Amino acid sequence: MTGNLIKRAGAGSLIALHVASFPAWAAVCSANSGLGAVFSVMGDGQINLKNDGENGQCNPTFYNASQVNAKPGKLVMSGTDANKKNCQSYASAGDITSNTSKSLSLSGSSVDPRVLPTYVESSSAFDISFPNSGQIQYGNTLGGNANANGNGPYTLTLDGRTVAITKAGSVYTLPGGEYDQISISNGISVVFSAPVRIKRLSMNGCNGAGVTFAQDVEAALISQTNVNQIDWAAGCNVSTAGPGQTTLNVLGKSTVSSTTAFGLTLNGGPTCVNYTDCAAEKTWSNMDSQHPERLQINVYNGSLTTQGNFSLSAGVYVAEGDFNMGNGSPVTIVGEILAKNVIAQNNSQTKFFSKNTSVATPRTGAYSLTPPITEQVTQKDSLVYRALQKDLPGTSGHLQAFRLKDDSSQETTADWDAADVSASKMSSENRLSKLRTEASNWASASTGFVALSNTASGATLAQACAVNPTQDACRLTGDKRSATSMVGVPWRVTPMLLGDSVLFATDDGILYSVDKTNGNLNWGWIPGAVLAESQAALTSVPKKLMEAHPWGQIASVQVLEDDPTSSTGGKLLKTYVTGTALGGKLHFSIEVANDGKSLNRVVWLDSRSDEYSPGSAGNTNDGEAGWANGVYGRPYGGAAPLPAVMGGNKVAYVVGGKLVTRAVNAAATPTENTFSTGVDAPTAFNVTPTSNLLYVDDNAIYFGAGDGHVYKTTSAGRIEQATEGVEDLATQPAAVAASAVWYVNGTRIASASGNGLVLLAQTKYYVTAMRYFSDKWAVAWRTGINPGTKLGESSSDTNPTISVLATDNAYLSAPADIINGAVVLYYTKKPSECDIQGYVFGPLNVLDGTDAKGNSQFRLSDMTSLNNYVGKGDATGGAFTQFKGKRAILAGTGGDPGNLGDTAAIAPPASAYRERLNWRELTNFF
Repeated sequence: MTGNLIKRAGAGSLIALHVASFPAWAAVCSANSGLGAVFSVMGDGQINLKNDGENGQCNPTFYNASQVNAKPGKLVMSGTDANKKNCQSYASAGDITSNTSKSLSLSGSSVDPRVLPTYVESSSAFDISFPNSGQIQYGNTLGGNANANGNGPYTLTLDGRTVAITKAGSVYTLPGGEYDQISISNGISVVFSAPVRIKRLSMNGCNGAGVTFAQDVEAALISQTNVNQIDWAAGCNVSTAGPGQTTLNVLGKSTVSSTTAFGLTLNGGPTCVNYTDCAAEKTWSNMDSQHPERLQINVYNGSLTTQGNFSLSAGVYVAEGDFNMGNGSPVTIVGEILAKNVIAQNNSQTKFFSKNTSVATPRTGAYSLTPPITEQVTQKDSLVYRALQKDLPGTSGHLQAFRLKDDSSQETTADWDAADVSASKMSSENRLSKLRTEASNWASASTGFVALSNTASGATLAQACAVNPTQDACRLTGDKRSATSMVGVPWRVTPMLLGDSVLFATDDGILYSVDKTNGNLNWGWIPGAVLAESQAALTSVPKKLMEAHPWGQIASVQVLEDDPTSSTGGKLLKTYVTGTALGGKLHFSIEVANDGKSLNRVVWLDSRSDEYSPGSAGNTNDGEAGWANGVYGRPYGGAAPLPAVMGGNKVAYVVGGKLVTRAVNAAATPTENTFSTGVDAPTAFNVTPTSNLLYVDDNAIYFGAGDGHVYKTTSAGRIEQATEGVEDLATQPAAVAASAVWYVNGTRIASASGNGLVLLAQTKYYVTAMRYFSDKWAVAWRTGINPGTKLGESSSDTNPTISVLATDNAYLSAPADIINGAVVLYYTKKPSECDIQGYVFGPLNVLDGTDAKGNSQFRLSDMTSLNNYVGKGDATGGAFTQFKGKRAILAGTGGDPGNLGDTAAIAPPASAYRERLNWRELTNFF
């Protein structure tokens, strides 16, 4: 987290019709909002449950909502017996359990029409037909025929158009783009790898086969799928690629200029539309597990008519006509339907499940998921560096420098952005001259690094895409990156200051060094192992750049070494950067210049195929899901090899569940040990590390585990018994019992109670301080987020417990810091997706957890509360600095700098206890 880790010598939907896809980890700024009913009509439209023969009885079952949206009197059923109009309706799963049926009701208001994007039809005259699994017919004014007996690819060139098609069994994959007519029959399925425009799509004789449409692609010529006319025969299924939204715009006419509207007819048979396992029983849980938000069907002209026996999971908007189900059963609809009128199926085998189909809109500005970094001594106008990302239009990564104001908050406008495509920063020409990978598998000297190729073909494709990821060959289908972005997102890799440089890593596998004064590119390195995975991703279908968060954390170590040119025993200070990539499948040490401006050599690479490190989770804000076979925990992406505080030139890391120690500056064989207990006759010990390492020396390495314990081990992997090195967090409140320990931090102290050690074990909601005095461990204090207490209240435990927060969906969002004998916590309130607020809490005395805000300052003002608001977005932690003469932590939040995402210095009083070591000042773990 600190900007200078150095071991010092001597020391889219019915409502949002078009939304861009965005990373699963991206914070959003507008919450999901739906219509609250499965059926809604516009104006004076009616919802008609027709069936005169049943005397107006309402036969379907309505789930998850007991009302529909229409004006009074616009729910129409035949017959006069009002009681028979009461459909079987369950507003919650509990209603079913208690067999409590509600009455179907009206909201009393209709819904306004939606604004649809201007329909753009295909301009192509290229036809493709699949009459059977072994034949492709293509062309339009000319005719071609291809035998498809293998998997392809088949390159079809005719009528001025070239289309490459692959095949797997009876499933053909077609590229996105424009087509005239596409016809499938006889059990053939077609998958579109990107959005398409088609004049006419014909599906016949499917027998469960059909079409899979690609999800929307932002910032592209064709961002949604437009089909003028669909011939949709019985038994022809429609699927979506997911997990983003697919928008299917149906013109409902043969051409835009036609005066005849025929809408869309969906024939049942059975037919499955974006519905998983249509044959499964339609229970509450089955319907609730569907994803109607993944498919939005917009019918521009005419009505949408269906004919029985279909299952649909989607949002449907019929802009100029009715949604008419006709007769026939069974019918299942999950989602939201909006039309001028709704004529609903009235059969006992019909089930309507109201489920929100809107998709939360990504943030339109920049945000950060890492702490700020800054110099060790700062004042007004000093630079603070923020690793930022944007989700729209498409993802993009940024490293920006902001000036500090007099009160330690940051300016809203950056001085510079290292991601600019100016000549000295990230232009393709500059990247081509300064990006490197190692020659073969090694680079034992600066000459062992080689420039990347800019030829976008064959084996050099991944290299060319690293140089210029905006070119077409690098983003043919579904790429989430902005078409103008040269730099991938930094996600949760904390940058670091090194000499005159700022180093940061991005999700396309590149470690960058830029000048700290102007952001000009010094060099970039993509390890060969990462390049190989990027190549694999680019040669698959669909082609994508790296999106798996390949980088873990980075760190730096300085070692005083013998000068081989000195005859008097002179010394040289050398700088090494260590890091983790690919979730722990790669660890490395590279030597760089002391000012960070040149890349000297690879010292060692530890490359593995299927072994991971703690924190390898790749896809969510809190890391609770991610890499297959990965080890969940912190720091994100895997900890960098961490230097020993008192261990010379050694570093340590965990990979594959084993402890590895080695020299940072030599390629000697590392020591790798399985965890065990006992010394004379070691016994294997099953433990899952989930936190960073605290490497004090070879006899004291601390880490947190998934079972809620903190363990102490030696470099040989020997785990001490619980009375010596383990503290069970299961004594915490039941809600967080045995929660994985995500961060471990510590400090050596000398006090009136004697010399000792305090460790902080942190989960998502709690921090437990463990104190080691006189060869004994004890819980010193505990604090955290507990809904059962209010801020500042103490529990009845022997040790004081302070509740940080009681409401607003709060969580500890960054590792605690220790400074001046006090502890500072970072937490985030998230009452809604649109309202994310970052706070610091503290300072607390490190020995007993009591209030230490006396003589402390926040933004250079005397503190009056332990809670202090920093800015919008997640609290991302802080960087140690001295701001205007006071030793402080510069805390940060993730919000857009132009929208109150901010920084703030918190300066505790002079040290109450004599600190000897605070590991968080030596690491940049997040």
